Amino acid sequence: MERRFNKLISQMVENGRVPSELYKFKPINRYLFDLIVNNEMWFSSPKSFNDPFDCRINLNFQNSSQERIDEYFFKYIYEGLDDLAKSHFNRSVPREKFQKILNEISIEIISNIGVGCFMGDKENILMWSHYADSHKGVSLKFDVKNDLEFFSKGGAVQYSNDYPHYDYISEQNRLVDIVVFRKSKVWEYEQEFRVVKQTQGNYKFKKEALKEIIFGSEVNENDVNTIMKIAEASKYPDLKFFKCSKNNDEFELSFEEIGL
Repeated sequence: MERRFNKLISQMVENGRVPSELYKFKPINRYLFDLIVNNEMWFSSPKSFNDPFDCRINLNFQNSSQERIDEYFFKYIYEGLDDLAKSHFNRSVPREKFQKILNEISIEIISNIGVGCFMGDKENILMWSHYADSHKGVSLKFDVKNDLEFFSKGGAVQYSNDYPHYDYISEQNRLVDIVVFRKSKVWEYEQEFRVVKQTQGNYKFKKEALKEIIFGSEVNENDVNTIMKIAEASKYPDLKFFKCSKNNDEFELSFEEIGL
């Protein structure tokens, strides 16, 4: 089963449906050192995200009849309530009350998953500014095909000006897809690709997957030397190092390979 799934992901990479290369922008700190030494990455709870709408889409039930709402409530939710809460319900649950309960459950479910955020473009100046300590950090380049399992449960974020409408009763299996992979169009410049894990925490990636460490244009040279030595000692088989610099004639970044 796992082999067939990885083969499918590999085909999606080849067809361009999944990026072949992904970048992780990070500041330089002990968490970056731990990532390199232990070849593992932290997947965050959506509760820590900086967008108050991110992963907090309100559920609605405009396509569900009152009969279906009552059926779902008394079959899946009612028995989990304490006696005091049960006393407020008889044979039917008010639509507004049901929506409030389901939204609370949805937020709890989504808050417990782990999400890794990646980008497909190393040249995005704003990404360096926002997520790599104002160009003083790094961007890590990963080859997706070298660790299909690590990147398997992922997808590109969809951006829209329209607030997503999601009827949980009729679309239960799309909860993560709708809530985790939908953001406002104001974030479209990020062109984000997300990978989802069952819970937040550290997850191992294969050393063959990390291909490049790219240093920002404003990086401290002592940090460059420290990170290169740590990476060399950690024995990544195909790792290269690049230094980013500002183009003198355009609002663009240039990249040059460097060595110890």
